[in-house]
Amino acid sequence: MQSDPRLIASQAVDEMIAEGLKKHIAEGWRTEDIRMHILKAQRHLSTFLLILDGHAPQDGENHLRNALCRTAFSLTQVIDN
Repeated sequence: MQSDPRLIASQAVDEMIAEGLKKHIAEGWRTEDIRMHILKAQRHLSTFLLILDGHAPQDGENHLRNALCRTAFSLTQVIDN
């Protein structure tokens, strides 16, 4: 059986928000500039590729999940404004 990308994406965002609540205020991401979310998503994607290609060491972060979450934040801000 293959994984469902809708469930994976939803779970990834849920996990990221839950982890973020340990050091950030709830919904604080909504006040962060959309450009910053997009830049951070791009950084996470670039870092993922650098690690994948062996140009950077593993750092313990799930960069694809982080990029997806930052992109979801950006999309939410676009829709809400």
